[in-house]
Amino acid sequence: MTLPDRPYTVYIATMGGQGGSGVEPMASRGGRLIARWLTDAAHAVGFPVQSTLTPGTAQRTGLSYFYVEIYPVPTAELGGRTPVFRLAPRPGDVDLLIAFELVEAGRVLAYADKTRTTLIASTHRFYTVAEKVSASDGRFDARPIVDAAPKETRHAILFDMAEIVRTTGGSVSAVALGAAASLPTFPVPAAALEASIRDLGIDVDANLSGFARGRAAAAARPAAPAIEAAPRRPSLPDGIDDLLTRVEATFPEDARAIVREGVARVADYQDATYAARYLDLIDPIRALDQTDDHALTRETARYLALWMSYEDVIRVAELKSRPERFRRLRTEAQVGDKAVVRVTEFFKPGLPELTAILPVGAAHALRRWARALKLENRLNVGLHIRSTAPWGFALLWLLRRLKRFRRRSQGFAEESAAIARWLAAVKGAAEKDTGLGCEVAACGRLIKGYSDTRARGFANFERIFAAAVTPALAGTMPPAAARAAIVTLRAAALADPEGDKLAKAEAALRAAAPARVAE
Repeated sequence: MTLPDRPYTVYIATMGGQGGSGVEPMASRGGRLIARWLTDAAHAVGFPVQSTLTPGTAQRTGLSYFYVEIYPVPTAELGGRTPVFRLAPRPGDVDLLIAFELVEAGRVLAYADKTRTTLIASTHRFYTVAEKVSASDGRFDARPIVDAAPKETRHAILFDMAEIVRTTGGSVSAVALGAAASLPTFPVPAAALEASIRDLGIDVDANLSGFARGRAAAAARPAAPAIEAAPRRPSLPDGIDDLLTRVEATFPEDARAIVREGVARVADYQDATYAARYLDLIDPIRALDQTDDHALTRETARYLALWMSYEDVIRVAELKSRPERFRRLRTEAQVGDKAVVRVTEFFKPGLPELTAILPVGAAHALRRWARALKLENRLNVGLHIRSTAPWGFALLWLLRRLKRFRRRSQGFAEESAAIARWLAAVKGAAEKDTGLGCEVAACGRLIKGYSDTRARGFANFERIFAAAVTPALAGTMPPAAARAAIVTLRAAALADPEGDKLAKAEAALRAAAPARVAE
């Protein structure tokens, strides 16, 4: 009998947090499960197998991988001989690469061989820490990975695993394992893999469904996969069908996708009436939009939706107490329904967070009292709330019930006034010059986050308004000069949220003012 000269090698790449019970919402049901299923199935058919985990050190930054070597001959037929396995993958000597996210697929291409390796990867994205911390758009362009995958491997099977997970409710591991089972060269039979899913007993029906869907999707082998930029909203809030019909009837095609998402986001944040108000605020801007691609409408709609759904204590409590969150956390921890799971939430609210949810009069009174006693910066209290305990969940539930009173709160009043001022500036600028209106609209991207981050964004927003927007609206700065100034100042603010680069840009703008006036 002629024996294979090498084992079949599988490299499963995961982000930090994906390998076990980490926090990333899908792939934490990832690397550990697929490695377990694969090794169990290989043992069941009698193949010698070895699985190695090299854990990362931080969520989304640590290099974590599962490496599996399978010798595709039953131990009983080896005549007492034992294969020797490696503990880690070697570049150019991997048969199957599996990545649960597109950028991770780009990382593991370094291990591929053009004549041997098959790549199975999802086209959806979960953003890296480096992408998230950027104050501007720090997203990595993943299209080059899609283009390079078929050139650097023998076969590249790329499809949206996240979409299958959303529809089946199983794990991304099951989808990837199903895709592997579709390969003619994969040594472990599909029946053995299905049996290992059943035997392990974790979300059996959902994972078997995901396995079958992944197998079918891989067999289809889409030639030009779409890149899923971010997880899509699984369902739309109730009561917005008429609003979505209004979007289709009144907004240009270029802007509809953004406006539809804005309606869904704002309605989920408050209610359908609030979402109708969102459309009412955009309508005057739409009427002024003279751009070919309706950029003014799109940019205003994008940042208006984000601004109108600002984060407050009520919103945080609502998100943390949703039933689907606890189901997801239980699945991530890979425990059954009868296991005890304890979840502790960490809060550190201060005076701004407290007064933001109070009625306007009470908020002003509390702020005056804190100012008189010089307690404005001394009321931040660290809280550890166990949301899985009755008292902790009850507290979150009571806070989320304040949603119906949000429109009367100090925070709502302040945000609404700021939004009205910004939209008036967008409208006034667009009446002078559509390009100027687009740049004023894009200043909305400075308003993000909460607490100190949001305060810094507001401060930078006000500085740009004072330096360029207000003079342009007053007619003391030509539209072309104002456009250029806003672009420069906004770029400086986004590059350095602390404001040092913005200060330098402001100084340069002031220095150029005499020459501009003379011109």
